[in-house]
Amino acid sequence: GAGVKLEQLTGVFSALAREGKAVKPRFKLNEPLEERRLMSRGAAWITFRMLADNQRGEFAPRKGFAGRGSFAWKTGTSYGFRDAWAIGVSAKHTVGIWVGRPDGTPSPGQYGAVSAAPLLFTVASQLYDDKQPLPQPPEVSKATICHPLGIRKTEQNGGMCHREHIAWLLEDTAPPTLSNNPLEISHSNPLPLTVDKLSGKQLPTGCAIGEPTIKRFALWPVQMEPWLPTNLRRSELLPQIAEECTNSTLTSENLTLTGIIDGSRYLKAGPNSPPPRLALSTLGGQGGRYWYLNGQFRRQTEARETLYLDLEHTGSTQITVIDQAGNIDQSTVNLELSNSPE
Repeated sequence: GAGVKLEQLTGVFSALAREGKAVKPRFKLNEPLEERRLMSRGAAWITFRMLADNQRGEFAPRKGFAGRGSFAWKTGTSYGFRDAWAIGVSAKHTVGIWVGRPDGTPSPGQYGAVSAAPLLFTVASQLYDDKQPLPQPPEVSKATICHPLGIRKTEQNGGMCHREHIAWLLEDTAPPTLSNNPLEISHSNPLPLTVDKLSGKQLPTGCAIGEPTIKRFALWPVQMEPWLPTNLRRSELLPQIAEECTNSTLTSENLTLTGIIDGSRYLKAGPNSPPPRLALSTLGGQGGRYWYLNGQFRRQTEARETLYLDLEHTGSTQITVIDQAGNIDQSTVNLELSNSPE
């Protein structure tokens, strides 16, 4: 994070209604106009529409704010409740609201949506004489795109389109919603797999049976597996391995985290003593392993590789492992100092 003044933030947001050019706020009529290109005209309009389509909640006056698309707004709260922000932009006005203490001390419970947003809409309702939306630039268009790949629906096969969304396109371009990531199974998405043409089951490398063919599968990021509905996880999207491929290392679906017991308590001898070390491994599963600590990616290992983990921080640590097929197992352990009270 970085410090920012109210007039600076307001000037930046003014670019959304000024075809991408941010202006430096002037406090005198004879001051020269200073502006700077922040983004393209089309990008500014799309950002404006995204914020203008936002639900306003109960704190927004009903009068003058019935229609969408003509008033873009955003709230924010600085770390530790030190600043409550709300910025609003219309075709003619940009309004910036800051609520906080002059000495920078926290105001617990005071955040943008509660403290600043009501003031923003109170001020804006007095200035709101431009109810017409900003004119749409010719370089902006609308199309239906499909997740997880983010490609237009007209350019995708039915099996690749898991979710449909209406999106604004800039210069007739639909950028991939989810970029290829080194944490993925492969650098290719959709993922090509060899399957039996008749049964549709997966044929691992070295298992030549049936009539092999290549089939592609659109995948969501492996980091999202715990939050995806069951039908969008790898365990459901990817075909099962053919029963005849019994010698493959990818035959077991159940993934089990070993080396720890869920709910275990570990004691650290003292502040200067080395932390306890865990030797983590897995049973079953399919392919490589992706390890997460408290939801943060730690590293990738092979199926039979042991991960050595030092418990460096006191308190609770959630350890999650996900395999290439989306199978998940997790455990939570606690680290305490030996002289800490029960």
